[in-house]
Amino acid sequence: MSEENTDIINADDLLFVWRIFLKNWYVLVLFLIIGGFSGFIYTHRMTSIYSAKAQILIHPEKGYFEDKIPTSFSIFGGGYEIIHNEMRILKSSRIIDETASKVDVGVSYYTLGRVKTEPLSGKTLPFLTSIKIYKASLYETQIRFTVHDKYKYEISYEIDGKTYNQSGFFGQPLITQHLYLLLKIKPEYATFSFKEIDYIFVKHQSSGVVSKYKKCITARNLEYTAILEITIKDELLSRAIEFLDTLCSVYVENSMKLRRQVSDNTLAFIENQMEQVTNEINDIEFALENYKEVASVLNLKKEEQLMFDQYVDLQLNIKRVEYEIKTIDRLYEYIIDDNHDEILPPHSYVDPEDKFLVNSINQLYEMRLEINDALYNSTLLNSSVDETERKIAGKKKDIVAYLVNEKVAKEERINEYDLELLKYELTLKKFPKTERDILSINRKLAVNEQIFSFLLEKSAEANIARSAITPSREIVEFARNAGQVGPNKQKIWVSIFAAVFAMFSVVTAIRTLLFDSIESTAELKAITSLPIIGELVSFDTDEPYLVVNQDPKSMITESFRSLRANLNYMVNHSGSQRIVITSFNAGEGKTYCAINLAAILASAGKKVLLIELDLHRPKFSKGFSISNEKGVSTVLIGKDSPENALSDAGIKNLDILFSGPPPPNPSELILGEKMQEILHFGSANYDFTIIDTPPVGLLTDALNLMQDSDVNLFVLRAKIVKKGIVKKAIEIKEQNNLPGFAFILNDISVKKSRYHYAYGGYGYGYGYGYGYGYGYRNPYFTDADEEVTVEDYKRS
Repeated sequence: MSEENTDIINADDLLFVWRIFLKNWYVLVLFLIIGGFSGFIYTHRMTSIYSAKAQILIHPEKGYFEDKIPTSFSIFGGGYEIIHNEMRILKSSRIIDETASKVDVGVSYYTLGRVKTEPLSGKTLPFLTSIKIYKASLYETQIRFTVHDKYKYEISYEIDGKTYNQSGFFGQPLITQHLYLLLKIKPEYATFSFKEIDYIFVKHQSSGVVSKYKKCITARNLEYTAILEITIKDELLSRAIEFLDTLCSVYVENSMKLRRQVSDNTLAFIENQMEQVTNEINDIEFALENYKEVASVLNLKKEEQLMFDQYVDLQLNIKRVEYEIKTIDRLYEYIIDDNHDEILPPHSYVDPEDKFLVNSINQLYEMRLEINDALYNSTLLNSSVDETERKIAGKKKDIVAYLVNEKVAKEERINEYDLELLKYELTLKKFPKTERDILSINRKLAVNEQIFSFLLEKSAEANIARSAITPSREIVEFARNAGQVGPNKQKIWVSIFAAVFAMFSVVTAIRTLLFDSIESTAELKAITSLPIIGELVSFDTDEPYLVVNQDPKSMITESFRSLRANLNYMVNHSGSQRIVITSFNAGEGKTYCAINLAAILASAGKKVLLIELDLHRPKFSKGFSISNEKGVSTVLIGKDSPENALSDAGIKNLDILFSGPPPPNPSELILGEKMQEILHFGSANYDFTIIDTPPVGLLTDALNLMQDSDVNLFVLRAKIVKKGIVKKAIEIKEQNNLPGFAFILNDISVKKSRYHYAYGGYGYGYGYGYGYGYGYRNPYFTDADEEVTVEDYKRS
């Protein structure tokens, strides 16, 4: 028992793959040429993308206020310093839009070349441009601009499928129904000799510019630092550097602006309170002077003065608590108001010891920043925005509840102070009325003076802090060239070649599955175990059929000699042999094989009878240039005997029985008794009877003869025959139990045959055609350049 081959890949598999490659290598070369050319054009036309980088330092210890600001005003304990929030703010539409307004990025300029369109900076153009768009559809549309000379230019653009052309002059506005354009030649180009130059202008909408730069800007936190590295990509390196430097400046200035806004809000609140207190002090002082003049009172007693001072302190405490209640009311209004535009609260006068309030306002502030940033990048229906809105609503509810409780507690404290005041007032009532009135006026005056001093101190501290504000963001590295980042041509080429090989694989698979023609004996052996008795190389000849007599040393002649030798292994008895030659379809070369096999057998001294049994489309007479007046048909109808119907082919030992005139019922005649008479005649008088039959795929005339023959040769034509035809031939053999069945592979390429190596690579070929209505082709014979004997071939 033979051992089963368990190799994953064996030599046959590799040989099969190699044969498929050889069949399709030109497809790969074609795809490589097309892919290479297309890739070259594509990559050449692509615009280079450059990168610029800058770095900004975030000072986490500072926040919005410097250390000198009173702690009672610092409620933001660093929540805004989160690096992630800084990245979002840096890329927010507000910052980018402000940056774009300071950099000339509203219009893109290009030079139009034959193959490639190159981007240009507005600073490198020889003229100044001013463009206004009146029709929205003209945004993002190419406006072609052609300079004729230093006086005249022409523009063209397309809107809604219609092309518009307009001429203009430098220095004069060009106004159309779609745009306004003013071009002025720069002074340094006044003497420049303008030639025909084509440019392209593209006007961008503000939203489009913001969207573009939001996509091409990235920010990352350098590890173990408080430094943000900002990267921008652009078609122009100079524009990328300018935009990035401006972006960093706007971002730093914006952080200063927010911090000043907090300080200004606080100062405004304090100044408003001071103005009210000042007006009240003036009114009290005026009333006190008038009362003293009328009552003629100059001073108070020591006991009364002591009582007065205590009373004043108590009222001052009440005023301070009332001031705190006002701040709570202001903060309450800010919390519940959803329509304000300010991100920061109106003031920051909150007790720094109140940790809950400080942390809660910090969190609310951060969530509002997150909402603002998200709205620049999405719509109100965004799920993340909705989730943050719910968090803000919950946080507001907590802060409002806390403020209400704080206000109630402070109001209770005022009630306690009022009870103490009541005691003092009862004591003061014991004083004379005049002194009592003076005490009351002095009390009001003293309270307001102390409140004014308190507010004045706070105002001074806030002003000092405002003047000491320094940037909490610092540009540590201005924009610099980070090199070319696109396009990645290496990746593109890899993708192109990957696509080429993928397409090659697909085409090869399709050709292998759908166009599964057989081109060599090895391929035929791979799908059948039946014997392959011969392989016939291609051969060009000026004769339609007979080729073996033209050049005895040619490869085609040697192919038929090999076929003749292999017949010895197919014959299983001595005496006359009957050989039937057929094919599945027309055009396979069975007639060609029958004629030349008969000739090669005759040249070996064998008596051969060649019978043309294809009565439907006879071709022998054309191949031998002999009249077809008598033959098989005349014998079958009893008009001639077999010996009288024979024709001399001019070849020793070879007789031919042509088909004769075409009968109306050829299939019925072949099945008659007269056909057996012809076959018996051949067996009795010849060593070999070779019968050329119609194709079995079209007619069944040959099947009865094949069952009684000694050898049945089935001709397949290389490069045309499909694997399915081979399977059908095997089915015919098995269903009809045909004896001596073997294949002949015809028209093999010289390079794919074994004779290519035996004859040193000299190639021959022949061509022919056979078919019912298909006609013949008659290529030409070419002699070999070097003679090689049969003995030389056998030794090789």
